[in-house]
This record gives sequence, C-alpha cells and structure tokens, in this order.
Amino acid sequence: MKIIVFSLLLLLSPLSAAEPALAIIANQDSDYSNLTRRQVVDIFMGKLTVMNTGTFPQPLDYQGNPEIRERFYHLLTGKSLAQVNAYWARMSFTGQLNPTRLLNDQKVMLRAVGKNQAALGYVDQAEANATVKTLLIVE
Repeated sequence: MKIIVFSLLLLLSPLSAAEPALAIIANQDSDYSNLTRRQVVDIFMGKLTVMNTGTFPQPLDYQGNPEIRERFYHLLTGKSLAQVNAYWARMSFTGQLNPTRLLNDQKVMLRAVGKNQAALGYVDQAEANATVKTLLIVE
C-alpha cells in the first residue's frame, strides 16, 4: 500500500508544480504604464508599433532560453513556439515585419531594458529587480 501511495505522489508532483510567473518589464524612465495583456501581445507580435504617447515600443525576446520564450508565448497567445516562429518567418519573408531583437539570457534582458527607454522585455518574476519596472505579471 505504501508503494502505491508513494508512486501516486511521484506521478502527481510534477502536475502540482506551477511554472514561475513572468514579469513584463520596461525601463524605469519609460512612459509605459497600465499596459493591458492584449497590448503586450500586440507589441510582441508586431501589431502595435506606436503607442498613443508616440513611443515606438522595442520588444526584446530570447534566443538563449527557449523554455522562457515558449512559456511567454504560450501564456500570452496560446501559441506554441513553432507557431510563433512560423508567424515571424512569414512576416519577414513578405517584408511586413522584422522579428524582435533576440537576447541570450535574463541578465542581458535586464541590462538591455534598463538602458533603453523604449524597450520592453520579460523575465521570470523572481528575476525582476529595481533596475526595471514591472508592468504586468503573467501566470
């Protein structure tokens, strides 16, 4: 009986472990405020290219950590990374849009967003720090 209970606990433990929340971040001095989830999706998918303040958002993305990138797009758009990559390939090929700038890791993301007032990025919520401002938490 103990073996059965232990086996069930092992099987269920990955299901109960929630993925960490993601923080959508911006430069401390940016004029981004109160962004909606929809606006964030539109910015990262290239559909919102100028804010009502006149700012041209510069979304930053990952190439170094596909797990974070996959989680980000799945949580925000419901699309897989393959679908997002196919979208950007199509947009680039037709000349409609260029994909977002790709960075290697969360430390690089924090530095890049901290230095650029127009930049938007995302990191694990636990990684967000005082060098950037958190605009939205995505779970």
